[in-house]
Amino acid sequence: SSCCSARSVNRTQSTQCALCEPSQRSTPSPDNVWQRKQQLRELREQDKRRQEERRLEQERLEREPAPKPFEESGFMVHGGMDAFAHKNAHVMSAQDLEACRQHCRDWGYGAFTVWNDQAFFRSEPARMIRDHMKRAASTVMYVNQETEQQRKARLKAEGRDDPTVQKKPERKAPAERGGRAQGEEREAEAAWEERPRRPRREPDMPRRNPKLRSPGSYVLPVFAQHDRSNHAERQALIKVIARVQEASGAQNDQEFEAECAEVTGTVRLYASHTPCISCMACFCQFQRLFPKVKLCVD
Repeated sequence: SSCCSARSVNRTQSTQCALCEPSQRSTPSPDNVWQRKQQLRELREQDKRRQEERRLEQERLEREPAPKPFEESGFMVHGGMDAFAHKNAHVMSAQDLEACRQHCRDWGYGAFTVWNDQAFFRSEPARMIRDHMKRAASTVMYVNQETEQQRKARLKAEGRDDPTVQKKPERKAPAERGGRAQGEEREAEAAWEERPRRPRREPDMPRRNPKLRSPGSYVLPVFAQHDRSNHAERQALIKVIARVQEASGAQNDQEFEAECAEVTGTVRLYASHTPCISCMACFCQFQRLFPKVKLCVD
């Protein structure tokens, strides 16, 4: 009986250890959970403060009159201005402004902005840049005054190739094939020259379809304990909205949303687990955007 009781005691102790150790390893203490939540709150507060500071700085700049622009070496210089920010066609050092001007003229860029000793080039035409100028802190914008026809005529007069035109690769015939290879090469070059070409849009012409809202802005995630914006269910719905945007002929967001209200069909979404609260919110937003579309989740 004593042996059996010792075995039962040992079995009870081992069972208690087996039950206690995994919980101690995997379950975080309440203090750690509270600390993480507190850190997330502080980060969100810091982000709100930075956004508020940027908004106040932009309002202050808009209230102040901009410096008077002046012409310099074929460029109109606008102090404290910028346009099409974060759409950089090229970036280079701004230590040599003359090299920046030459690069802008040769490549036909509409302007370049100097900020923090860096030159950020804009591929949009000068007319569009002048229409979309905004106040910016510690920036100087140089708008190119040279037109596309003037640029091509200048490069031709200087005997230089247009850097924006891609050269056709040279085809060399093998020596052992002789005249036959040269004849095939001429035929290939003739076919290349006679190929159908799409009409090229003039750089000064505005785009037909302005940029619509991002597809992800129609299905916003819910921040619950962590970021859930990359969940597969939301990404799948974003792909569907993007396909509809590509097939749509809407000119603005209002027209696109009106077209979405008339779209019909069925969307079948397969998930490997139960959707979370953020994915459920995305389902509701998707259904609101496409009221005549049947959404099936399995």
